[in-house]
Amino acid sequence: MKNPIRAFLLATILWSVATSAEVVNAEHMGFTTVNEVTINAAREEVWHAAIHEIGAWWNSDHTVSGDASRLRISAKPQGCFCEDFGDNAGVVHLTVTMINPAVVLRLTGGLGPLGLMGVSGNMTWEFEDSEGGTKVKFTYAVGGYRAGGLDAISVSVDYVLGEALARMKAYIETGDAENAVGGGSLGSPPVLDGCSRQRNCGCTRNFYGAAARRFVFWYSVHIPRWCGRS
Repeated sequence: MKNPIRAFLLATILWSVATSAEVVNAEHMGFTTVNEVTINAAREEVWHAAIHEIGAWWNSDHTVSGDASRLRISAKPQGCFCEDFGDNAGVVHLTVTMINPAVVLRLTGGLGPLGLMGVSGNMTWEFEDSEGGTKVKFTYAVGGYRAGGLDAISVSVDYVLGEALARMKAYIETGDAENAVGGGSLGSPPVLDGCSRQRNCGCTRNFYGAAARRFVFWYSVHIPRWCGRS
């Protein structure tokens, strides 16, 4: 019988070796975060899962509806990284501004609560053959205005994207995104306002401050399930 503690420690070590995460620059008017992961699969397979199966690996806690299966990416210029609420309702999270299949995808805009701030950003997903499979790199450069400065939220954004990559890796390699280990440069959810559990709606709100609370409030009026799920 396998030792579960040994297996967990081995998985953690392998994850840390195969991934890297960093806020490479953070200033009052902007920041850049870079997350990389090596996935044990062919590049075409990784690309397909990343683009066409995003609802299976993206964390539902980082959606408006609470259901990641409502997410979709239309892989073409001016395509939409959208969330469908049904009844002709939904939200555009980001817009595709560059695509080279199985090589690079660039998404432009403010992800999640960043969309309510006076900011813009470019998120680039790069796919490259490497020893051990496929190296995937998420780079997100954000600039603009936020009261209190954008540097204050850089680590939180980095965590969300690092966790997303870890979940993608787990989904492709094991078939279940919940097997993911770590996220972002922290390796665990940020502790903000005395809150450390990411799977808690109040914590998710606090990731981005007052703008996120306005984001959640607006959608809670129109999408009753937001933060009301068990």
